[in-house]
Amino acid sequence: MFNKIRLAIAIIKTATLFVKDNFSIIGVPPVFGLFIAVFFVWWIISVVYIVATGDITGDKTTPFATVSFNTTTRRMFWYFLFGGLWKIAFF
Repeated sequence: MFNKIRLAIAIIKTATLFVKDNFSIIGVPPVFGLFIAVFFVWWIISVVYIVATGDITGDKTTPFATVSFNTTTRRMFWYFLFGGLWKIAFF
């Protein structure tokens, strides 16, 4: 048990020395989080735009509407979901 505690202390000391020598590493998580948040907002806006291009039809019995897609809209959605994200991620 004592050896495990000494090992944990040594790991924490080594991590402290690393952060002290490379202080810019502290900025990586917030920057990456901001990047992911911007990407997520862009993705949501794009999906809402694609869904809004469908034909919205209402029913008098419920307050909810349905969206019917034609073939072009459906293909555009699947391309954005798989093809567009693939191009952004790897190019």
